[in-house]
Amino acid sequence: MPRRRGVFAGNVIWTTVLALGALLAPLVIALSRDNSQLSLRILREQEVPSSPSPALNLRFASDETVYLSRLHDGVTEVSLDATLTARRQPIPDRDTLHMRFPMMERLAVSPQFFAVASLMADYGFQPRTPAADGTFRFTRLHVWSVASLDLFGDRLLLLGDPTPRALAGWRESKGGIAWIGPLSSHPERDLKPFLYDVPGAPPLSLLRCMSLELGAVRFLPDGSYVVVPGVKDGIYLYSKTGTLLRTWKNQALGLDAPDCAGMDQKQEDEFNGSYSARFEFLNRHRVVEEILPLAEGPGLLVRSVVAGKVRWTLTILHGDQVTSYPVPITGNLPYDRLRADVRGGRLAFLRTWHGFGPAAVFRPGHLYLAEFATAAAGLAP
Repeated sequence: MPRRRGVFAGNVIWTTVLALGALLAPLVIALSRDNSQLSLRILREQEVPSSPSPALNLRFASDETVYLSRLHDGVTEVSLDATLTARRQPIPDRDTLHMRFPMMERLAVSPQFFAVASLMADYGFQPRTPAADGTFRFTRLHVWSVASLDLFGDRLLLLGDPTPRALAGWRESKGGIAWIGPLSSHPERDLKPFLYDVPGAPPLSLLRCMSLELGAVRFLPDGSYVVVPGVKDGIYLYSKTGTLLRTWKNQALGLDAPDCAGMDQKQEDEFNGSYSARFEFLNRHRVVEEILPLAEGPGLLVRSVVAGKVRWTLTILHGDQVTSYPVPITGNLPYDRLRADVRGGRLAFLRTWHGFGPAAVFRPGHLYLAEFATAAAGLAP
């Protein structure tokens, strides 16, 4: 078991002089029903500097800007121009927050809130609009795990375990691995589990494979939501009210379901202590990195390694129809990961890396803008 840390629920209030821009509701890509002639086309690629620290995730902020979450330096809105000009910083760096939030690896945005989380299960959220005195309250919590998270208004969708890190009764948990409920300072109380681990309670599959970053969750535009557990078989689609609408098997979609339940403490310790061990295992499997809310249905961004190169495929689920598109991006390093978002007719991809090792050498990331184009004419539909 990981070493237990003390209970912590921190609220930090800070002030900004920059006005918050209005966030337009995310739009979705409209794909033709006859999409056999479509392909993904890269419109632009540019380097994302590793200074002040590497960018680890992104979300569209507007048609012309994206939010970048950085390792140690909060969340910044940048223009999609040649230099990624910084527009504002809705969540500041660690010095301004006066807390050592480890890594802002997960990022979720709604018109009302930002939510961020780290691989070490530090989790925080902040309103998008200031209080009457112009300050912002950033709330930080220690939970057991956050593999993925998303927001729909003030609703939080979480893949992980929101139990506080220091709670002695964690081994008496309900075994939930997917949770939903209101965004609050007490996620263990206010979030309700709806999907459970294979071994039951405690959720050992989740714990054993936590450092592998398997699985994803995402709200769709109508409030329904998709869960890819990663640590167990299946893709699950739920209605806005929580009714299970449909499931898909991993094998039917060409995905792997690593046997996390069958792993032991030694394997878990190896993953936690070694990036090379982690990615040596991960690179033997086809796993989901992200879920994109496309008009035709959820789009699964699938990672695999072919001939020593990291590659990705976008697999779109539309009822019984499953269509896959090669993503024209290739990873240069064995630990490259790809994060993505969609707005209007464009997709944004961030190729980043998590293999910092004992002597961290931060390398720049790469930002790509893409769209669907017809193969015949080379034009967007």
